[in-house]
Amino acid sequence: MDWVFPADARSAARARALITQSLADLSGESQELVLLLTTELVTNAVRHGVGPVGVHVAWGDGHVRVEVEDQSPESPVMRPLDQNALDGRGLILLDVLSSGWGVQATEGGKRVWFTLEHWSPRCSPGE
Repeated sequence: MDWVFPADARSAARARALITQSLADLSGESQELVLLLTTELVTNAVRHGVGPVGVHVAWGDGHVRVEVEDQSPESPVMRPLDQNALDGRGLILLDVLSSGWGVQATEGGKRVWFTLEHWSPRCSPGE
């Protein structure tokens, strides 16, 4: 699935809604994790990136991959955790909760991606 959102604070909520519909077969916990990490990446792209925000989601064979693209060549930087800060935890969450993540340069900016391995469907076959 591919979507493009404006660089607007409402884009994270829009991405969450579309992913919720697209990944309806994920268990609640797995879906919430995808939504949390996607929200962090889209929010970072809106706040620190340039131009529209592209979101690509692919899934199958027990994994989910989400890519968020913007038009800034600046790579995200993981900052030390400040217990008193109201923000700055997105990349830390990504690092701790995802199976893997990274940054790729694109022709017009960058793509930040994460994967989740071994996600579980809502029910087992035959239920």
